[in-house]
Amino acid sequence: MLEHDFNDGLLGEATPHLRFSIYRNNVSQALVGALRVRFPIVEQLVGPQFFSAMAGAYAAAHKPSSAVLIHYGASFAEYIAGYEAAATLPYLADVARFENAWWQAYHAFEAVPLEISALAAIAPEDLGGLKFAFHPSFHMLQNSNGAASIWQWHQIANNPAHLEVPSQEFALVWRPHAEVAVRLIEADGFCFFEALKSGADLESAVLKTLEQFPAFDLQPNLAALFQLELITGVTP
Repeated sequence: MLEHDFNDGLLGEATPHLRFSIYRNNVSQALVGALRVRFPIVEQLVGPQFFSAMAGAYAAAHKPSSAVLIHYGASFAEYIAGYEAAATLPYLADVARFENAWWQAYHAFEAVPLEISALAAIAPEDLGGLKFAFHPSFHMLQNSNGAASIWQWHQIANNPAHLEVPSQEFALVWRPHAEVAVRLIEADGFCFFEALKSGADLESAVLKTLEQFPAFDLQPNLAALFQLELITGVTP
């Protein structure tokens, strides 16, 4: 039997042998289980039965590209966004995106954060041209559905009935050491960090941020990059 026939038998519509139905069911359960581990808050929000149906539909349409299931489910949030049965839950896909960022941060490579004292060795006239290397676990998320607040609330309670969701949230997710860190920041700081993360030099990032936020204060935001241990290197 060809390899593609075997794969189609496991996860496709055709069942070339009766025993494949057993194997295929086991594979489906394994994939749903992997999604359940990766997206626990999504499951809490919709309940085990709804989650199983949604995750099962995703598993049927998305075969794993690796036998290592730790990588499975990276596109689950986008699938949720188009899942018709979840259309009345506009926050669900954003919560999944947040959980996916948390998962990726948790499993990212280690890196040594740079101390802010490293900037002292750089000539003042060269500071504007600096580019920053960010910790490999670092993720930034912006949404209007309170995903970070929902996630944080579920760390202390399973029923956020009285949660007040902000109209806009700007969240950082990273793992400076053993534990994943989550921080909500202001819109101007998010704009500044995002510009630097996209590859802009310091001067360009500041100018871009000032265009949108004239009251932007560089000093505390630059200090925060190092205090939060987000930076692993600078390039003059």
